[in-house]
Amino acid sequence: MDFRVRLWAHGSGRMDWVAVRVYFASEAPSLEVTPSVIGFGTLTLEDYDRGYRDWADLQGIKLSAPADWILSIAAKAPVWTYAGDLPDPKKPCGHLLWRVESWQGSVSTANGVFTPLSTTDNIMAQGPAGSATLAVSFRLLVDYDTTWPGTYSLDFRYTLTSP
Repeated sequence: MDFRVRLWAHGSGRMDWVAVRVYFASEAPSLEVTPSVIGFGTLTLEDYDRGYRDWADLQGIKLSAPADWILSIAAKAPVWTYAGDLPDPKKPCGHLLWRVESWQGSVSTANGVFTPLSTTDNIMAQGPAGSATLAVSFRLLVDYDTTWPGTYSLDFRYTLTSP
């Protein structure tokens, strides 16, 4: 890491010395997601009839940031990966909805409304410097056109940034 001070003198004055104070962040941002892999299990006929299945507080997020922070979520692909005997139904990533169910700590806003997952970053929560804990719930949209028998997987990521 380099450090440099540059001064420009204006007029005929004289400068004998300059006081400089350098601050370093004592901690780096951290993000812990538990569990890191989610298993949604087997869907039932009731799930198909209802059109969705919910999982409350399925994933926990602990974060710590030395400055204001924003937590975002995004799918890594626009469709689910399908393994089954039928042709790939191309289930959209937006059929997985998320919301922040509860939170504690330094959180100023959190999205508590089910929101479709997309390949662009969606802000989940934000807050001031400090530590926070979030509980994330999911809703899977189920229909006979895009949810055929088989195994599905979808990778998504959380991103912690400072604005």
